[in-house]
Amino acid sequence: MDDPTLYVLNKMEEVLRELRVTVERINIYEHKNEIATLPQTMKDADGIILATTIEWLGIGGYMQQFLDACWLYGDKEKIQTTYMQPIVMSTTYGEREGEMTLANAWEILGGLPCPGLCGYVEDLVSFEMNKDYTVIIEKKAENLYRTISQKMKSLPNSNLAVRQSVLRTPQMELTPQESEQLSKYVSDDSYVKKQKEDIQELASMFKDMLGKVSQEEDVAYIDQLQQCSLFRSRIFMPDICLCLQIRKSRFLLK
Repeated sequence: MDDPTLYVLNKMEEVLRELRVTVERINIYEHKNEIATLPQTMKDADGIILATTIEWLGIGGYMQQFLDACWLYGDKEKIQTTYMQPIVMSTTYGEREGEMTLANAWEILGGLPCPGLCGYVEDLVSFEMNKDYTVIIEKKAENLYRTISQKMKSLPNSNLAVRQSVLRTPQMELTPQESEQLSKYVSDDSYVKKQKEDIQELASMFKDMLGKVSQEEDVAYIDQLQQCSLFRSRIFMPDICLCLQIRKSRFLLK
């Protein structure tokens, strides 16, 4: 299937390579079973491009999982010095919202977002043949290179303020090495499966122990209750019966 985002990325990659920039492309869908480890691939990167195609109602699930992995397992100190440019193309609707979603997510992570590129493509052939569009794409690539090489600053934004003062998601305090190791464990299906089996085994064991203790307590309580009932039947029950008989006899006498 023709994808306008791939065309835009190819054009930008050509420009960046001409500027002697080392470019490494990572297709998230090819690493869907190890998305948790992908944030560690940004260690040596000065900047990244997050690109996606809007086909229906927002960014794709793999991109969202990648952003979640950056929040949970990413090196926050590295992200704070990493520039990100969002590229969002749409074949239906929502390219502006998608670009804003990526930019806001990166700001909340503490990163440095760059002006992105978004557009609606109805016909890919006419889009590729339009020279004006090609110039716009190339200029965006040049601006990204200029922003990263000159380490341009941006004005403070409310997303960072919200992250510091309002957003209080509980997190484990981990070093970058611990975060990397944890992300490897999370992406290891065999390790996760073994952990789940161990948890189920422990749960079953404790459940059996609690059930046995509860059963013993119930038996002891029943024994005590039976003893009390027997004691009451031997001592108190005749008195009650006697009273009833007396009252009945009195009623009959009247």
